[in-house]
Amino acid sequence: MTTDERVLIELLKDTSLSYISGEALAKALSVSRNSIWKAIEKLKKKGYSITSVRGKGYKIKPGYDVLSKGIIKGDVTIFDSLPSTNDYIKRTDYKDSPQIVIANEQTKGKGRLGRYFFSPKGAGIYMSYSFKPKFIPEDTMLITCGVANVVLDSLLNISGEETKLKWVNDIFLNGKKICGILTEGEFNLENNLFDRIIIGIGINCFPSEVPDDLKDIVGFLSETRKVSYTRNDIISDIINGLDDLFVRKDTLDKDSIVSKYRENCFVVGKTVRLNTFSAEPAQVKILDIGDKCELIVEHLEGIKKGLIENISSGEIIL
Repeated sequence: MTTDERVLIELLKDTSLSYISGEALAKALSVSRNSIWKAIEKLKKKGYSITSVRGKGYKIKPGYDVLSKGIIKGDVTIFDSLPSTNDYIKRTDYKDSPQIVIANEQTKGKGRLGRYFFSPKGAGIYMSYSFKPKFIPEDTMLITCGVANVVLDSLLNISGEETKLKWVNDIFLNGKKICGILTEGEFNLENNLFDRIIIGIGINCFPSEVPDDLKDIVGFLSETRKVSYTRNDIISDIINGLDDLFVRKDTLDKDSIVSKYRENCFVVGKTVRLNTFSAEPAQVKILDIGDKCELIVEHLEGIKKGLIENISSGEIIL
């Protein structure tokens, strides 16, 4: 790792945004003061917003959030821009250990059902986590719900915001969607197992210009960039949570995943429109989350009126 990369990591570690002296940086990195000065100048030329004050030292400009491989642990690759992090991973070779790809921007971000996920530059977390599962394919219905639990915990741990889940893969704050999760699998027909699971996570962290058709839907984790945490902090916590959930696990902790998901799913008890793609969306009352994270609903209209049914695929229209 180059000196300028190490200096950047030290500056990003200080969430209080106070100045760090050149002497302190030189001591921490075991290099000369002149090396620190050269590293700072190099970072500035790369476009990093660093304030320098004689007698005080250096600091990253308040509200400036830089994705850093040095802070985020694991097999991480960071890009300034990608069409889609999920699609990028699909073009790479399989690995035994988890692989993480992060982009500062997605130009063709993917949501469920072929939809577009709005991914403006520097305003959110756009990441994919890929791993080779050991558990059987029948457990995969629980994957998205387990990931949602992890993201929910990380957002609370790092930002302090208490978010809620909308079945099956959306995270809401103050009535608006701030996060979507897309789970894709590469299946091996020879052994009836997954070669790889790819989990795409998109989080709207900071306010940005939103297309008119999304203004009533899209929300943000923070309404300002002046926060005490960074995207690096959230990403690192999510990766730790996903590692704990999936790595070296022959089975998933079904009871724990379902219990936590049920507790945080805000649609239980609500009357909504349910689209199962086999007919027109119909009005139902959501009675509960089942033991496989499926919906248990009561139909309120049409030929199924009064029928209680378990729904494992579809989407809720609020």
